[in-house]
Amino acid sequence: MNKFKSLLMLSIILLMTACSDKNAELINMVPQDAAFVLSINPKNIVSKSGITFKDGKVVFPAFVNPEYAEKMVEGKNDMIKDILNAGIDYETNIIFFTPNIGSDEFTFVARIKDAKAFDEFVKKQNEGVQISKDGDLSYFTNHNSIIAFNDNILYITSKTMMVNEDDQIKSIKDAFGGKIKNLASNKSAVDALAKSNDINVFMNYARLYESIGKSPMINNSMMELISTYSGEYVGSLNFNKDNAEFNGKVIDVKDNKYTKLIAEAIGKPNADFLKLMPDNFDCFLSFSLKGEKLAANEEIQKLINDNVNNPIATNKEILDLIASIDGPVSIGCNSASAYSSGVQGMVTIKTKNPEMLLSLIQKTIDSILMGMPKTQTKNGFSVSAMGITLEYGQIGDFVYLSTAGVPERSAYENDDIKKFFGEMISGIYFDAGKSTSLAAIITQNTGLTINGAFYCGAPKTDENTAKLIITEPKQDNILQTLMYIGTKVYENR
Repeated sequence: MNKFKSLLMLSIILLMTACSDKNAELINMVPQDAAFVLSINPKNIVSKSGITFKDGKVVFPAFVNPEYAEKMVEGKNDMIKDILNAGIDYETNIIFFTPNIGSDEFTFVARIKDAKAFDEFVKKQNEGVQISKDGDLSYFTNHNSIIAFNDNILYITSKTMMVNEDDQIKSIKDAFGGKIKNLASNKSAVDALAKSNDINVFMNYARLYESIGKSPMINNSMMELISTYSGEYVGSLNFNKDNAEFNGKVIDVKDNKYTKLIAEAIGKPNADFLKLMPDNFDCFLSFSLKGEKLAANEEIQKLINDNVNNPIATNKEILDLIASIDGPVSIGCNSASAYSSGVQGMVTIKTKNPEMLLSLIQKTIDSILMGMPKTQTKNGFSVSAMGITLEYGQIGDFVYLSTAGVPERSAYENDDIKKFFGEMISGIYFDAGKSTSLAAIITQNTGLTINGAFYCGAPKTDENTAKLIITEPKQDNILQTLMYIGTKVYENR
């Protein structure tokens, strides 16, 4: 592995930084239209990890398997003393950015506080490498990276097949020369990336959707809808004592058709679907819709008319079906059932016209199973084929399809899950409590007894939150707990 690539990776562990005004100098190196930017505070991360340094070597906490610890640094402890004394400024955050989502170009930027020490480090680690000069800028290339630096900034970027190497070098020179429009002019980005969180995130939605538009899966009518969306996204990730928590928010969103559609078509939080989900389910996904607003949108109508050719339902019937949705569309399953002969899962839809939806379900089943006889149940019908029994019907305002039947005890009795979906307009929840199937799968694959949960959701259309909670096993904080799990997985591989 190239030694500068090692520097790039080890710096994530070794840079002991604190947020300061010097971060602005790094942001000057980031193009104004960069798609995705991370600002990392390794001082926080190293401190929380329990990693220390002695005699130029990384010392991992006692709970980390020594063989696993050695694998993580890939035998490069001999470089660490040099890196710690390489003249890199350990008082500022490090920056990673990419110009486009999905791009193979990824750039690392850090500050240099001792140019002489860094120059000596470069010469020692890259003996025989031809270093080019352009004024006070030095740069050289290897098979996969371009490394550039002056007395203040270290800049490492991956080569990309999409851009000629000479053009990449010219862009780097322009960045060092202050000739690019940079992200420092964006106050929202600067404020977000300079915060003292463990990791800060900034994303440019315009570049995100530009990247999506290049996908062969996206056609013109889809692009007409999503290309109108503009705005930016900021977020933070922190490793706390009992959880890892991410919080994000859409900012600087211009008034346009897409954002207006989202505001109009998203429904209110509603956890009632859990009343139909069995209490042994451990995975849930739900989002709430005002289908009438969605179906009335001209872009949505055009999207369906241009792309849907369903032999069972006409496009008008599909739009009528969408218009009937009035609340959560939800999926739940028992994760362990995926390893058995049949998946235990359920789909529920809150609708103002259950008869229409049930009619479409019946037509679809008849088409697939070619008239397989059905059996009447308390709430609808069931049909069996290939060892799986599918039940469908109506309970209140909900239409359901289930391979697990309607439960006597429901997931609604789990207060944590009910509270989460009662607060989120959309969300996903994985329950890894000790008695769940998900925990059993983790134990089967790692030998660990796990008690915890992961959930991610949106309380508002412009906000989202995610949290990983692990209460067992337990170290001093969630980062050390994850390291402990990592070493146990390694031991049970």
